[in-house]
Amino acid sequence: MLDWKHLTHFLYLALGLLVSLLSAYYLRFSPSGQFFSLAFGVVYYILWGVTHHYFEGRLSSSIILEYILIGSFIILMFALMVGIV
Repeated sequence: MLDWKHLTHFLYLALGLLVSLLSAYYLRFSPSGQFFSLAFGVVYYILWGVTHHYFEGRLSSSIILEYILIGSFIILMFALMVGIV
């Protein structure tokens, strides 16, 4: 059975990340613009994850830490990829 609440949550995630990726493509000739666009996507991912787990009633400090650590790792990889670091 399809759970519409989960579907809408993940559609919001997909929409936010798609906006970030499209803006990074639009800014493909500006490494710093790409980085900030992708960093926005990571911040959106972290905020989405925290609010999603909050609404599910499963939010804990370890989940918040997990999202922050994964987001930090992804931002570091983006920075290395576009040559900022």
